[in-house]
Amino acid sequence: MSNKYALGLAATAAILLSACGDEITEVTETTGMAIVEAGEDLPNCTKDNEGAMVYAVDSAAAYFCVDREWNSLKGKDGADGKDGKDGEKGDKGDAGKNGKDGDPGEKGDQGEKGEQGEKGEAGENGKNGTSCIMEALPDSTGFTVICGGDTIGVVTNGANGADGEKGEKGDQGEKGDKGDQGEQGDRGLQGVQGIQGLQGIQGPKGETGTSCTLSNGDEGIVTVKCGNVTTTLYKAVCGSQPYDPEKRFCDLRDNQLYAYAKILNNQTWMTENLNYATANSHCYDNEPDNCKEYGRLYSWTEAKTACPVGWHLPNFIEYFNMFTDAKSMKSTSGWANENGDNSSGFNALPAGYRQAYNGTRFEKKGDAAFFWSSTLEEDYDPNPWGMSISDEVSFINISLSLFVSVRCVKDE
Repeated sequence: MSNKYALGLAATAAILLSACGDEITEVTETTGMAIVEAGEDLPNCTKDNEGAMVYAVDSAAAYFCVDREWNSLKGKDGADGKDGKDGEKGDKGDAGKNGKDGDPGEKGDQGEKGEQGEKGEAGENGKNGTSCIMEALPDSTGFTVICGGDTIGVVTNGANGADGEKGEKGDQGEKGDKGDQGEQGDRGLQGVQGIQGLQGIQGPKGETGTSCTLSNGDEGIVTVKCGNVTTTLYKAVCGSQPYDPEKRFCDLRDNQLYAYAKILNNQTWMTENLNYATANSHCYDNEPDNCKEYGRLYSWTEAKTACPVGWHLPNFIEYFNMFTDAKSMKSTSGWANENGDNSSGFNALPAGYRQAYNGTRFEKKGDAAFFWSSTLEEDYDPNPWGMSISDEVSFINISLSLFVSVRCVKDE
């Protein structure tokens, strides 16, 4: 059998921890031998537990597994003396003490709430601990315990008892004392915990608001009253003039407002005559107030492109599908002969016309209304179709020498 044996201690482990700038600390940790109540409880000594040490309580002896056999480390019993008593039993060698648990590292202080702190870097892995061996003493009286090349202690065998004098059987030698356990290595320091960020400060609770009421007025004006405070709002503004977009629309070219409605054919028509100034359009009698009431009078060439974006000059079919009797199409005021009831919603105004053939003159204001269409009937007359309203509704060819009113239809 070799005189070197592997010590039955758990492998040591060195742990290196780095904690938020702390210096690296190396710590070694070991565990002690196994303990059984009686020698008969020793486990099998095999190659799997070669070098293990077990302490039996009933015999106060330590056993060492070598070459698949348990070897007692207690002293040998003295032999029977010839005429004396047996030799005293040798003392049991001291065993190394188990190392004490090291103090755990202090836990880092928790930071104030707020921005979240950076996470501390993990400590480096510790180095593997060095193994230990037991080396027989030269005089075979015990073993030297060597760990990592350094001698840490000696385990001695009990001495053989001397031969006693002849006579009665000698007393059995005293049992050796159990050696103190080696101290346990210190445990490594615990890494410092990262600082937690500050929590945002909660804003002050708002005051209870005052209830408000809302009321709709004319021309898209909305009045909001909150407590004693009144605020005026506008649904829409054309230039500087408020309006209700559900009843009127804004011509963005000159910021003029026009009323509109759905007529019999479910198309959306202007219910006022167009008053957008073009190069070849006129107010009746060249009076601006007539333009405000009746709109402008246009040549057919100007009329074809006079409607605002999103609207167009109606064709003959659109007029035909919309018309009804004169009374329902005429406005409720402004007519010299008989006002209408405007039950159709068209609201025809008696704007008359301007004659530019053989001299210039204005005629029929208050008596009749004339409207251009975009349809030109070249097979029968080079003049475009239009609609006239007086005592009755008529579809006529209007001379290109005339300037008449324009109504626009919304693009669908």
